[in-house]
Amino acid sequence: MGLVKVAFLWELLAAGFHVLISDLDVVWLNGHWRRWMSWADPAHPPVPQAAALALADVLVTTDELDTTHDDSGRGVSAELNTGVVYLRGTRGAKAMVQSWRKAMLRQKGGKHLTENVNDQSLFNQVVSGGEVKDLQAWLRS
Repeated sequence: MGLVKVAFLWELLAAGFHVLISDLDVVWLNGHWRRWMSWADPAHPPVPQAAALALADVLVTTDELDTTHDDSGRGVSAELNTGVVYLRGTRGAKAMVQSWRKAMLRQKGGKHLTENVNDQSLFNQVVSGGEVKDLQAWLRS
């Protein structure tokens, strides 16, 4: 499903959509997530704690919550969890998804890999710098 999911994300972003995806075990009880993730509704600006988040091209969750690490800036090394991802229809988000997709395509056909390649692991590799050169080149084009 990983490669299919990322290809579908690319198509939605290319069509100009902002995309929120989540795993099946995530429950959304109301629409208040918009106040954490976007400036989409001028009548309801983001909550103050989320002002910087509301400007990001890609938002992703993590299972490793540690306020001590977050406050010290060491939280950036935490493993990201693609169980909830919000992508804006921006050049930055498109570049990220394109790098993610290319990383997955390079793995496809490997001895133990299929279209079900672990997209979360490859997402983390792209974010941690394994694919940053491709991402930067794509943004310049």
